[in-house]
Amino acid sequence: MVSLIAFFILMKSAHASVTDVFVKPHAVYQMSFSASLMTTKKNDRDQYLKLAEQQAGYLVGSMAIERKVPNRNFTGGPLYQKGDITLDEVIEHDDGRVGVFYRYHGKVVIDEVGLKAYEVYLPIDIESISSIDRELIYYCTNRWDRSYDPAALPFTWNPFASKKCGISYQAIKTTLSEVRDVRSETYPEYPRMVRDGVIRIAYLVGKMDPRSDHEIARGQQMDPSKVEYSEVISHLKKNGFQKSEIETRLPVLIDSQSDQYTSLRETWEKSAGSIRIEVNMIFGNSVFSIPEQKLSFDDFQKQLESLAPKSSVLIYSGHSGFQMDNAVAQFDGYQLIAMNGCQTSTSADSFFRKKSSQNLDLIVNVRQTRANVLVMTSTMDAIVDWTEKGIWTPYSVLIRKMDMVESMLGVLGDEDNTSKP
Repeated sequence: MVSLIAFFILMKSAHASVTDVFVKPHAVYQMSFSASLMTTKKNDRDQYLKLAEQQAGYLVGSMAIERKVPNRNFTGGPLYQKGDITLDEVIEHDDGRVGVFYRYHGKVVIDEVGLKAYEVYLPIDIESISSIDRELIYYCTNRWDRSYDPAALPFTWNPFASKKCGISYQAIKTTLSEVRDVRSETYPEYPRMVRDGVIRIAYLVGKMDPRSDHEIARGQQMDPSKVEYSEVISHLKKNGFQKSEIETRLPVLIDSQSDQYTSLRETWEKSAGSIRIEVNMIFGNSVFSIPEQKLSFDDFQKQLESLAPKSSVLIYSGHSGFQMDNAVAQFDGYQLIAMNGCQTSTSADSFFRKKSSQNLDLIVNVRQTRANVLVMTSTMDAIVDWTEKGIWTPYSVLIRKMDMVESMLGVLGDEDNTSKP
């Protein structure tokens, strides 16, 4: 038996929930089915289980075909599930092919109550998908979410989208057992964000192109992440925030040979009644893939380490792989963390191993995305509304506002939040 992180709508063991964000009622089900796949490689059982896990990941796209699954703008999960796969049988054929048969059991959310069965469609030959023509992949994706990227196919998978889709699949009838209706609402812990009369927000933006240090130093805006950063500043000004010159640190050249600069840092502030909101903004290099990037990356990391222990809200926007869990673990109070990068849901386990869900709400992304200014501005607006107007924005509304690219954003850790209007 193996734990399956099927990128699917659901609960992550003890630290996930699903919040009702739709008018139409939906419910949590236990889903069970038997399936098989074909491979041309003889492997050990662990490798066969990994192939089965990859195939089951196509549940996301398959269940979205009929638009019955709330796989857009939901909270809790996000499409993030712990399920189980049990390997039943492996049959080696004379022609070199190997048949792998397994059973799946896990939770799913469906936009319909009272169901007993549901049909899903999974590709048979998982291994060949990464090497087939990208145009073929395009024709096997939903019309509203077309992509040439093999990595995105599990989320956009639809073998009926076009007659040109040539990927063979199997139709599987699943059995469903309803667990409970989902109609609860959860909120960020706004009162717990306040420390000594201040709500501190750390906003860290990693450059999309880490080679463009000279552009940042010269004030150019060719990098999409630089554009996002500038748009957030405009939003701050529009909402009455003032720049604090004391905290401003302009980029400084570290190494002329590799054209590396320190991170840009600036602070914006606003008083909202008896509470002061402080936004510490960092723009720099969050990627370290070649030696020439190390100095600027180290500086960006130091900025995170200095801000994390005193910030109630941390928002990162940039390439995936940037590690924040160690810095966040230095503070044991409540924090709201948003990770806007490609498939940041894969980092969720490391966060919750170091910090309990009672003190952590984690907004992550289950698929590829792009620079998204709304993750920051929507969170900031919700905090301002709470401090100035007493308005409590629930996660259902917050996620819907920030998910500009249907990138399957969701929140983990909110199921045990106690603060509410």
